Amino acid sequence: MQVAVKPRGRVAWRAIAAVWAAFILAYSVLTVIGFLAHQTSHVHELFTTPIRAVDVRTNGGPIIVRTGTGSSVTVDATLERGLTKPSHSEEIVGDRLVLDAKCPPTVNVFCRVTYAVRVPVGTSVSADSGGESVTILGSTGPVDVTSGGGNVVLSGVGATIRVDSGGGSVIATGLDATSVSIESGGGNIHMAFESSPTNLSLSSGGGSVAVGLARTEISYRVDVSSGGGPVSTPIRTDPAGTNRISVSSGGGGVHIFYRAP
Repeated sequence: MQVAVKPRGRVAWRAIAAVWAAFILAYSVLTVIGFLAHQTSHVHELFTTPIRAVDVRTNGGPIIVRTGTGSSVTVDATLERGLTKPSHSEEIVGDRLVLDAKCPPTVNVFCRVTYAVRVPVGTSVSADSGGESVTILGSTGPVDVTSGGGNVVLSGVGATIRVDSGGGSVIATGLDATSVSIESGGGNIHMAFESSPTNLSLSSGGGSVAVGLARTEISYRVDVSSGGGPVSTPIRTDPAGTNRISVSSGGGGVHIFYRAP
């Protein structure tokens, strides 16, 4: 038995298909035009006034922050444009440097700003990459990172650390931080400490969690939950310990161990 399709239904489907085809064609044309209009420019700035904190914000661009040997702050920004041009601003508020980059909420083919910032040792760093990667290298002050899905890499960071990667992986090595809070919607979390953290809170929606601790006499109060992956914690534990480790994984394995010296 055949079911006849009403003419009105055919017209509706044809209209939807036509609109979709027009959208695909328009997007393809804009992509080609953006490719032809692609340009790259660079901005270099040196700040010699005392700066104790740096805020870096972009709605779609990698961020790299590293410590230097001097007391000044240098900023290197790489601006890419296609159909639309990104904005880039620098502002000093008290002893805080604020870097802000945005692309218009349109077809942003080739529109982004990449930041490479060098700061003095001990400088507080706040970074929001809008979905791109964040890398922080060196002995900074407190670190606060939001990546919106981009991967996060930390190396040699001390003080306190807070990271929300939104789903990207987090890799942190050579840490001398006392208080660490990391949340990933599904990416892996891998960490290695040079000293003993006093408060470590890690949460992954599905990725694995691996923590390498410095071998000391300190015992940890450990609270671990995994939605299905294996759990291994061959370290000194004490339910009444003052150093706390809390780890939650929605499905990946959890491994807390003493790293090799």
